[in-house]
Amino acid sequence: MYSSFVRGATYYVEIAGKQFKFEAAGKTAKYVTALEFTSNIVLVNTNAKIKYKLLNAVGNDITEPPLVVSSIDFDTKDAEAVFITESKIYFYNVGEKANVIGSFS
Repeated sequence: MYSSFVRGATYYVEIAGKQFKFEAAGKTAKYVTALEFTSNIVLVNTNAKIKYKLLNAVGNDITEPPLVVSSIDFDTKDAEAVFITESKIYFYNVGEKANVIGSFS
């Protein structure tokens, strides 16, 4: 049997006499539990988009445009090595490294 699920709704199912409860994955801010970077290579003297995924509690990718646009800030303590603006990173010199911190609110 197949059925359409409503995101964020709680469902109770009984199969072979066993009862299960689950919540359909929601794609709103309240379900984000982790931010995972998906790229780690950047060309020098080039603005590169910082790529990432937003994950829920069970590790499902719930990255959606409304979450992405307004809720994530990036920063680094390596200010001499890079410049970060509008979800893009710019390296000044070959061989530089930076720890990027993503904050979701």
